[in-house]
Amino acid sequence: MTNLTTTTLRARTLIAGLGLSLATSLAAADFPGFDDVTLGTGYSVADSDTSDGVFYSFGPMPWLTGGTGYGEARILGSDTCNTMHRLDLNNITAKFDFGGTIGVQTDMVILSRHNGGQINLTVNGSPIAYAGDWMAYHNSYIGGVRIEILSGGFSGDCTRILLRGDTEVVSIALQEGWVDTPDTCAEPTFDDLALGSYYATADSFTTVGIPCMVVPYINALDLAIDGEVRISNANWSCGDVHEARHFSSAVEFDFAGLSGVNDLEMRVGDYGPGVNLGINGARVWAADWIDLDGISLGGCTVTIPSGGGSNECGVVEISGHIDTLIVGGEETAVDCLQWLSTGSGNSNPGPCLSYDEVPAIDFVISDTFDTVGVGCTIGSYWVDYGTALTEGGAFAQPTMLACGAGQELAVYAASVDHDFKSTTGSMERVSITAADHGGVLNLGINGDLRIFDVFAEIDGAEIGGVAVRVVSGGGLNECTQLEFDGVLDNLLIGGGQLFLDCLDGTPVETADPADLDGNGSVNGQDLATLLASWNTNDGGDINGDQITDGQDLAMLLGSWKN
Repeated sequence: MTNLTTTTLRARTLIAGLGLSLATSLAAADFPGFDDVTLGTGYSVADSDTSDGVFYSFGPMPWLTGGTGYGEARILGSDTCNTMHRLDLNNITAKFDFGGTIGVQTDMVILSRHNGGQINLTVNGSPIAYAGDWMAYHNSYIGGVRIEILSGGFSGDCTRILLRGDTEVVSIALQEGWVDTPDTCAEPTFDDLALGSYYATADSFTTVGIPCMVVPYINALDLAIDGEVRISNANWSCGDVHEARHFSSAVEFDFAGLSGVNDLEMRVGDYGPGVNLGINGARVWAADWIDLDGISLGGCTVTIPSGGGSNECGVVEISGHIDTLIVGGEETAVDCLQWLSTGSGNSNPGPCLSYDEVPAIDFVISDTFDTVGVGCTIGSYWVDYGTALTEGGAFAQPTMLACGAGQELAVYAASVDHDFKSTTGSMERVSITAADHGGVLNLGINGDLRIFDVFAEIDGAEIGGVAVRVVSGGGLNECTQLEFDGVLDNLLIGGGQLFLDCLDGTPVETADPADLDGNGSVNGQDLATLLASWNTNDGGDINGDQITDGQDLAMLLGSWKN
């Protein structure tokens, strides 16, 4: 028996020294996805089933310390790492027979999350290889197959395991965890390009309708280096089928044909000392993708929600409007570019700039801040008309649960009161996007408060003399657009778990006091009225001091317009 427990790596910083070798390409290979198996299906030792044409069966789990586990397996849903169904394993062994069903699989990738305890792995009839986490198998050979950990690898991680070579049969036992097939790309970027194609600096190509050009890589010394881009399936980016690999080069994506894209996500990999990211003409160098987490670039916010270190895959999310995008590095890869929407985005001041300037701090009840010129106050959360909670709060974050752009406001067991009247002035044609993720909702307009369960309940209601319309959404866990028909002095909105963005409105125009005859212009007719009232309070007093004099004349001339 092979014992890999003592070689388990305990720090991600050691991954860089492992020397990943991904020079050869991958052929298409399939691990079952279980989406064709009924959710909730349970298995015990000696049970068997089929998914995606692959026969699998269950046996006991031998423990390294002695003894045997006779646990269970079950088909469960997504846990944020995967999509759709997964096979959950609890002290049981699952054996997958590829050779006897769909055929031998070459360079197969498995998605897994190991949540603790022991792992047993057997490939092509090999002895059991025991480990404490997936990273312990990295760069080892089991059953004639080389095991490479493409991302994650430690307990709790979303891990991609590459079995480089031919796999006829594989057995996996987890004390606590699951297995699944890796997700496919929503946008099959680069799959429409011939495998093995390469492009030099200034060469151009098109993928999924997006014009691309190879540009130099800018290194840490700000020197431009001309390299090349190759279309490969080496899985450096943990993408799907083909990917673009950069060797001291970068690719510029031009989204002009789509009028730009909004809120982009892509899968990346970094296997050399440096990466480039450029957005809307602004460009930076970093040692690894993770070093870009949280930066602002080209009017957008960059986050790295997973991976991004040296010698591993990662995900890059860009919040905002993108006209051009540059991605590259000394040895990097990119795949699976996808975006929330296309169009002009928010390049000019507009509704989805709300909350973008709010500092990244926790606000508690009675705290105040400004957004797009509107004064805001965090207030109590009303669970019913007689009970108010005062322990909640709010903070700005870039999650886009409200389907906006940039930052949004996350409100937890609290409310936020937007005071239009004393800041920007009373507003009309007001709209806002919101996402309700739990708890009752509060909506207050002009001093009139309503409490309800979901936004759909207030569609068509009149609150504070203002008509409320639910334009889209309205349910739990979905984006909702609210519009208000009338004049709002304030807008209070709150919830148990509520996300807000895209506040917009038009200040109500007030009459100019110098327009004495009320015809919309300050002109000779108003001047005549003022002069006729000189030294009296008979129709020419503009500043309200009960006398028509030089001060009123100065105000009238200052507002002069035809």
